Amino acid sequence: MPKVINKHQKQEHILRAALTVFAQKGFNATKMTDIALQAGIGKGTLYEYFNSKEDLFLKTFFFLFEQYDQELQEKLNVLTNPKDKLKLLIQVYFLEFGQQNFDFMQIMMDYWMASARQNAVQNFSLLALYQEYQQVISQILQEGIKQNIFRTHNTCHYAQILIALLDGLFLQIFLDPKAFDLKAMADDICEMFLASLMLNKETQ
Repeated sequence: MPKVINKHQKQEHILRAALTVFAQKGFNATKMTDIALQAGIGKGTLYEYFNSKEDLFLKTFFFLFEQYDQELQEKLNVLTNPKDKLKLLIQVYFLEFGQQNFDFMQIMMDYWMASARQNAVQNFSLLALYQEYQQVISQILQEGIKQNIFRTHNTCHYAQILIALLDGLFLQIFLDPKAFDLKAMADDICEMFLASLMLNKETQ
């Protein structure tokens, strides 16, 4: 009997192998042969699933982002208080995502740099991911306004401000993982951001 291959599982296996190699070597230094060796497959098999190194790099990035987004959504869905949702979003970013997934940081920074240097990422829209993330935050803020927890404001602007704040700190963590205590920073951001939203200026 011929061996049945689960293509989805095989592709995920390759993506995880690619994550390891891209994080270690960076986009430019990585060769498809390196990824094939890490995955324990032939180079020809690699091209059955991905058209090029650029294609594999972008899909690895998207695979990581989907994992983070799924984890975040699962945790948000069990909460009803918008204030708790915002706290969770910030804490997951720093204490789970940022602290435990340094590989994602490596890939994210390499993606940004590759985007600036060349047009290899022309078929992938980082803007779409930002818009999706912005929408998640905006919806939480709108819930808070409807429940009379948050004051009325431009939810789109506040979502963009929070994303910019997190991205800036993300860069600092990448450059110096010991730049600040992640838990303390997460607590301070929660307190500061919620204080700007609350009708009664209370964040407890």
